[in-house]
Amino acid sequence: MEFTTFDHLFMSCRVVVMIWIKFLDCFALSWTHIANFSLLVQWWLRKHRVISMKDPWSMGLIIMADNLWKEMNARRSEDKKLDCFCIFGKIRHDFLDAKATLQGQVKHPIDLICGRRLGLNIAPSRAPEILEIFWCKPMMGWAKLNVGGSSIGNLGRAGAGGIICDNNGVVVGSFKVFLEIQTNYFAEFKALIEGIQMAKDLEVSSLWIESDLASMVTAVQACSIPWHFVQKWTSLQSYLNSISWEISHCFREVNCIVDFLAKEAAKSSTSERDVIFPNYIREEINLDAHTRPRYCFCVC
Repeated sequence: MEFTTFDHLFMSCRVVVMIWIKFLDCFALSWTHIANFSLLVQWWLRKHRVISMKDPWSMGLIIMADNLWKEMNARRSEDKKLDCFCIFGKIRHDFLDAKATLQGQVKHPIDLICGRRLGLNIAPSRAPEILEIFWCKPMMGWAKLNVGGSSIGNLGRAGAGGIICDNNGVVVGSFKVFLEIQTNYFAEFKALIEGIQMAKDLEVSSLWIESDLASMVTAVQACSIPWHFVQKWTSLQSYLNSISWEISHCFREVNCIVDFLAKEAAKSSTSERDVIFPNYIREEINLDAHTRPRYCFCVC
């Protein structure tokens, strides 16, 4: 009996290669003549990170290997041969049996074409709800600190930004800080530390802090401060203990001013206090002060 290696069975046989080509063509990918099955699995996992239709892609490797194994066994033991079109038809049938759908995964026209080629059920996604949201002014006698961070690439060039407004929505302080190469989480915490320090310098006695990073808000509420900032946070405790303060999460859409500051710091490599805003940002601040609504999409 002719001996067939594992890699030849799954990678080199002419019929097998034709099936791989046909399957990958569904995803608009090309067959790269990978040397062995182990390297194929590694390549498959790398592609999984960037392909939008992750479920069919993950299932595809298993379904393909199963059908190719059965076909090769049938050819060797039963002398039965199917052409590549029939084999691919069985592969499509297995996708249907697995009840794979593309709900919420169709993001581009090529994804729709892929689903049609694989015979998948393309279930329509629920339309997102539109939420009306506001930047809220603080209570009388309070100041509001909005903070944000940005890391281009995360890890990448990073910046932190913040703005302090009084109960009328008037800006009383602002800053942007360039952080060189850092993560977004680091940038957000740096913005918080810098903002509290600015509030201390301005002798703010009641402070409301807002951030659009829920994980940072949760960490502060649980007193779980990253080690990079423990020393600085400890030095600010005497000030925080002497005032009334709270921290809460907000939607990113209402935090656009500090988002501008953080990105500007990251891009320009500059740090500054009492930033001079461009006209369109001053207009955004003015509209927030007059409780202008903003909108965001929410998929429930």
